[in-house]
Amino acid sequence: MMSAYEFKSSISGELYMFMEFCEASYAEQTCRMYLGHMKSLDRYLDAIRFDGGFLPGELIDGWIASIHGRDFTISGYVTALRCFLRFRTGLGRGGYIPPLRRKTYDYTPYIFSDDEIERICDIADNYAVRYNNKIPYIHLELPMVIRILCGCGMRLGETLKIRMADVDLECQVITLRTTKWNKERFVPMLPSLGDILDKYCRVMGLIGKQDAYIFPRKDFSEPLKHFDIRNRFNLILKLAGISCAGREFQERGPCMHCLRHRFVFKSFRQFEEKGFRVDDAVPILSVYLGHYDLTETEKYMKFSAQLFQEEMGRFESFSDELFPKQEEVCP
Repeated sequence: MMSAYEFKSSISGELYMFMEFCEASYAEQTCRMYLGHMKSLDRYLDAIRFDGGFLPGELIDGWIASIHGRDFTISGYVTALRCFLRFRTGLGRGGYIPPLRRKTYDYTPYIFSDDEIERICDIADNYAVRYNNKIPYIHLELPMVIRILCGCGMRLGETLKIRMADVDLECQVITLRTTKWNKERFVPMLPSLGDILDKYCRVMGLIGKQDAYIFPRKDFSEPLKHFDIRNRFNLILKLAGISCAGREFQERGPCMHCLRHRFVFKSFRQFEEKGFRVDDAVPILSVYLGHYDLTETEKYMKFSAQLFQEEMGRFESFSDELFPKQEEVCP
């Protein structure tokens, strides 16, 4: 990744070091996003001939003001900048760290119904996948990946990086080590899902192969790629009659990540049905999902008011107290 771009500003060395740190700590998608943000910062600093010293507030504010896009986009730039400036402070240099910008979530995720999930799983179980020598086990892997995403709410990238050593079939717990925020966590499964995973591992011949990825390509030392799963999942959606037709601009069409949104909503509703208070349920979900902080969990609860009006009202009354407005956020 680094060889594809050359930083030119007076802090180019620090930017290279930061990107090396990101590559060692974060998922590939996050690194690509941060690289794009650092390119923008580098071009700005080079244009104004920054001398490489302390990064003052007026300079930081000037760069942020130069970014074009929606609030959600600008928030991503600010988040990356804060991460870089904390890294830079650790190098003995510093800079003004701007406050987090309160993100405006201007899309509505697609929430699969129970009937749609049944259709998806049924098609995945019986879908005649064309044999591909590079991914010869995909006909077994696809149904299992879908069930884990539905039953555990994991990110696809986390799921594909699971090794056999991370799976405790007896206790029915998965240890996630390669995560978005580099936060290792334990993910317990329902007994029904744990039993299915046990059978899958035995059919795949994974028992005793501790270093093997449980969702490998041809070689068990290489995990499936995102597109190996996503492309076939999209085909299954078509076969199930689930499409984006007629949706509003801000609505997120059905995709694999929407399985995670569905998991969050259903979990939140189950918490309420069992008598949990909202302010007890949200932190539990935040930890289970591997969120960096509770504001990430808030994002997953911003669903359509028409579909989930009652739940939205309860969550927003809680989040208004928990999450300060933008002008109240401290650095």
